[in-house]
Formats: sequence, C-alpha cells, structure tokens
Amino acid sequence: NYKIGGNNVEDLTQEYLIQEDWMAERELKTLKKAQEEKDRLLELVKKEQEELNAAKEKIESDYKWIEEQAIITLEQFMDNISEDKKHKTKTQEKYKLLSGEIIKTLPINEIKYDEEKLIANEKYKEYMEYKPKFKWGEFKKTLTIVKDKIINEDGEVLDVDGLYLEAKEPIVKIKLKGIK
Repeated sequence: NYKIGGNNVEDLTQEYLIQEDWMAERELKTLKKAQEEKDRLLELVKKEQEELNAAKEKIESDYKWIEEQAIITLEQFMDNISEDKKHKTKTQEKYKLLSGEIIKTLPINEIKYDEEKLIANEKYKEYMEYKPKFKWGEFKKTLTIVKDKIINEDGEVLDVDGLYLEAKEPIVKIKLKGIK
C-alpha cells in the first residue's frame, strides 16, 4: 500500500488538501523517497533478470547443441534407410519410430522475386496494384479548431464522416530534482 503524507492512497479525501508550500514540499520529498526506493528495487530486479537470462541462454545453447548433434546423426541414419521403408511425398520423406518421426524436407526450387525490379518492368503492369493513401500530415496542416468545430483553410466548418474531435484530458506531471 503506497502512502502519501502518512495516508493510504485510497484514504485521500477532501480532508487532505495541500494548503501551504511546506505541505507541498513534504509531499514532493515523500514522492522523491518513494521514487528512489522504486529505482533501488528495480535495479535489484534488473540484476536478477540478467542472471536468469544468462542461465536461460546457457540452457538453450546446451539444448541447441544436443539437437544439432541429434539431427546430424538422424539424417545420416535416414540416408541409410531403404527407400521402400520411408513415406515419401513431393516435398518430404518420413520415417516413423516409437518416440516420433524423422522428417527430412527434400530440396525443391522455389520462385522468389525482387519487387522493385518487377515494378520497373513494363511487361507486368497488369499485376501491379495501386492503393490510395491519405496524406493526413498535409491535410491536418490546413485545419484548425474553433469552438469545438473543425474549420478548413477556407473557413468552412467540416462535418465529414471520418473526421472528428477527440477530447484529451490534461495531464499533471511532477518533475523531481535529482530524479530521472
């Protein structure tokens, strides 16, 4: 439970109003102390996370090495199995065992493309698509807000579907000296 001026945050009501500079100063000092404690604890968490991440990376690295070795030996095994014992499709071959399957994908050619070069090629214009994109940044510069109405550069009030005002609540920020 976080406390401000000795009161729980939930308990703050009309009876607790800052009325003097010294009261505001006390609250800022309390907030600064809480911020420093938060920073200290977050630093501890960061160190703990670094240690856990290092342990995780070691485990993953060890497993990856074991997996790579198993793949090498199982691929050699698969290559030595007679073709009639493997289930083969156009793209892969499988060999079933009690604990799982060995699946080897077969080498195939795949069509790849360079979009920029194809766009530059006049022969394939029929396969190109052009999508309209609204230039919001430019359009926004032509608009102003007057008495909760959107006005364009010609002074017209715009009442257009897709264009509306959204109220933003004011934000109170506290900047403490010596705290990031």
